[in-house]
Amino acid sequence: MPVNIDRDRGLRRAFAEELGPNVDLDIEYLDLSRYGDDEYVRDWIILLQKKYADRQVDVVIPVAADAIEFTLAHRSVVFPDAPIVFCSAGVNLANVATSEPNVTGVAYRLDFDETLRAALHLYPQADHLLVIGGVSDQDNRIHALAESFATQYEQALQVDFLVGLPMAELLDRVANVDPQTVVLMLTYNKDTSGNNYVTRDVVEKVSGVCPAPVFGLWDSLLGHGIVGGSLIEVEAQGELAGRMAARVLRGERPSEIPVAGLDANQLMFDVRQLRRWGIREDSLPDGSIRRFREPSNWERYGWLIVATGTIVLLQSGLIAILLVNRFRRRRAEQALEANQDVTRRQRDELARVNRVATVGEFSTSIAHEVNQPLSAIVSNAQAALRLLRQSPPDTEEVAAALQDIANDGNRAAGILSRVRSLARKEQPTKMPLDLNEVVREVLRLAAPDTENRGIIIHEELDGSLPAVTGDKIELQQVILNLLINATQAMQDVDLQSRQITVRTTHDTASVELEVEDRGIGLADDQLTQIFNAFYTTRPGGIGMGLSISQSIVESHGGKIWATQNVDGGATFHVSLPAASIIGSNGPGLENLAINPGGSS
Repeated sequence: MPVNIDRDRGLRRAFAEELGPNVDLDIEYLDLSRYGDDEYVRDWIILLQKKYADRQVDVVIPVAADAIEFTLAHRSVVFPDAPIVFCSAGVNLANVATSEPNVTGVAYRLDFDETLRAALHLYPQADHLLVIGGVSDQDNRIHALAESFATQYEQALQVDFLVGLPMAELLDRVANVDPQTVVLMLTYNKDTSGNNYVTRDVVEKVSGVCPAPVFGLWDSLLGHGIVGGSLIEVEAQGELAGRMAARVLRGERPSEIPVAGLDANQLMFDVRQLRRWGIREDSLPDGSIRRFREPSNWERYGWLIVATGTIVLLQSGLIAILLVNRFRRRRAEQALEANQDVTRRQRDELARVNRVATVGEFSTSIAHEVNQPLSAIVSNAQAALRLLRQSPPDTEEVAAALQDIANDGNRAAGILSRVRSLARKEQPTKMPLDLNEVVREVLRLAAPDTENRGIIIHEELDGSLPAVTGDKIELQQVILNLLINATQAMQDVDLQSRQITVRTTHDTASVELEVEDRGIGLADDQLTQIFNAFYTTRPGGIGMGLSISQSIVESHGGKIWATQNVDGGATFHVSLPAASIIGSNGPGLENLAINPGGSS
């Protein structure tokens, strides 16, 4: 059940923080709510006796009413002398449990009053209260509490209960309630026909057909159809029980640890449900927690708006340059007829302006190239913030993230420097490079993102690799584009398959780089198109990265291609001439072509 998963997560987190790995935790799901007859209980007693006969149990944590009652009733034969720290007990059961020796734990309070007051405050037109619940033992206990509480609202509201109806009948009744109703969802573990349910699933179905808002009492139902309420934080209860159990394991007596959790309810609301029912957020009670708040367009698309605006401004400037160029060209043509010397000077000026105007063709490419290191800067900054919020903060990792930000800033500056060089007809920086070192720098740059995605990168670098002649920033951009494509190709595969192999090899004439992933792979028709500008296989992609990579590789006298792996995924290959083949200076700038393409 979802509540058990939530409690288990909180329990494990508490043990990890309080005691580290030095806890041997066994979990038994008794499932007494569905199979609770005497023979079944006897079988459990025998099983637990055999299983733990030769083991020292230092603390027992029974979770929820059925397990708590079972443990209290049979502790003398199953876990004799073991201290008990219960989790998620109602007030009455908590009082019974703590009347026994060596027992403490976490209790909860069903806050009907605060939940209904919040519901009527947010939905003041309601004149009808409908309470829905099941008929299991737990359902009946909660129903009895709700029924006794609801009497105080009978003067102001028409109060009705739908208890244990078969699902089809329940949904039919709910679909026809008066819209001026507030619905309170209790637990619904079993109906009168003996069918078992998960309350969260029932809430989703009820909310889907109900013409009135549904409220609840547990945060595990938030996000599944309820508007909200004064909710019990289920995961927090598990965490609190884990911390209390850790105190017992460190030597404290349960009788010295007071029962906790009764004052831990929290007003929480689903913003999506508030909008569904036309409820204003600013009408929420003070101190309310808002969940599932969708980001604004600026929060969601801010980077795209900034990038688009930058491109528009850049293109506007380049258009202005082109207009100036056109004007100067006309003046130069007129000057040619009058004076050859003037014509020569005008021709030189025209050539310079033409070189500047050529940058206009690369505006989209430039924006894309600069965006990648800027995005990396943002990602590393966010990672640094998360690390600083840890307790204690991981200063080494923060320092590494800040260094990555500095490196990315330098890389972005390098890209802009290349653009300025092109406009001023400066040669790019071509020099002999160790491709392995270029690869390692990129892998260090990409490490935070790949680790966050659960991706393992294997390095298979040829230790005897000859040098290549090229521009370091441009080759880094090629490798980074291929890594980004590989990580995006594996975002929907299971964690065990998220592996990338970066490999370098060589022969007598060339050096080859391979980036192999285990992602979704490429169809045969995609292999022939992926290097085309604006072609993309990824939703939201703009199809520029591989086109740019191809232009860079070809400007270095090399080639790039992709193949399909036999066991899934794809491999991208880059072949570059060895430095001794193309000379120490490499291809000239006049051979450098930048395609207006992008990331696939």
